[in-house]
Amino acid sequence: MQRNFKWEEYLTNPWLMGVVSVILSVSVYGLILLFVDLQEPMMGLYMSTIIPALVAPPIAILIRRSVRQVKEKNRELAELNATNKKLFSLLSHDLRSPIASLKSVMDLLIEQRLSEEEAREMFKDLSHKTERVLDFLNDILTWSLKQSELKPMQADYFQVKDSIESILELFEDQRRAKHINLDTQNLNEAVFADKDSFAFVFRNVYHNALKFTPDGGEIQVYTEVKDGKLHTVVADSGVGMNDETIETVLNPEKWFSTKGTHDESGTGFGISSSLNYLRDNHGELRIESEPGKGSRFIIVLPQVAEMA
Repeated sequence: MQRNFKWEEYLTNPWLMGVVSVILSVSVYGLILLFVDLQEPMMGLYMSTIIPALVAPPIAILIRRSVRQVKEKNRELAELNATNKKLFSLLSHDLRSPIASLKSVMDLLIEQRLSEEEAREMFKDLSHKTERVLDFLNDILTWSLKQSELKPMQADYFQVKDSIESILELFEDQRRAKHINLDTQNLNEAVFADKDSFAFVFRNVYHNALKFTPDGGEIQVYTEVKDGKLHTVVADSGVGMNDETIETVLNPEKWFSTKGTHDESGTGFGISSSLNYLRDNHGELRIESEPGKGSRFIIVLPQVAEMA
């Protein structure tokens, strides 16, 4: 692999290829002069020097671009293949379990083998499982639309306030159920990114904050501009994380999940996809946290268009 990488590096270096092409061209021309008596040898020397010097560098640049594109496609295919394998594994488990549980409860009800209290408890458990499955399916649907290019990424300028407020409203019942205080400030800022991707990322980050914040806790949502980038911050008073956990969460190749303060479950797919979305939008996710002291999830995106 190392030898291939070196040859690839040489072949795509425009200056090196220009020099090598000139040397080869002049060498061949010198051999021709040994056997052929030309009337204007200097003119031939000039041509054998100038032509390869002009032609070789652009060709090397085109080869470099092609190699980069192939590498990028290979990386994307490898990521997609790994994700597909994980998805099939999760789908086979996460969908089968609640459906099997629902069928069991329905059979018991039909056979009248459940009391009203027992049925209520079982349906309560099924409700939690179904909510998890719905969240997972929503993430998969958004992800699959992007991957199939039915709804490709389209970066543009937009105000983040509308996206944030719609997602806060989406989880309002869950926030109230845990009596979590929500404080929002300074949401009137704009970014240059794919709007659907931003909504996807913010939804997963905010949902996690709700998940790991105990009853009566607090969540702050605000934005701030630093170095030409918009920082959308979701800060909670939850359980927090150590450095090792933060490193795992920020690894897009790992799907990390743990139970929330009400035993809420997850798959890790949402945050993993969010990291890839942010990368494709020239952004990143930062986490500041300590065990027992809450967490700050910071969505960083450019406010102006950036060159690819």
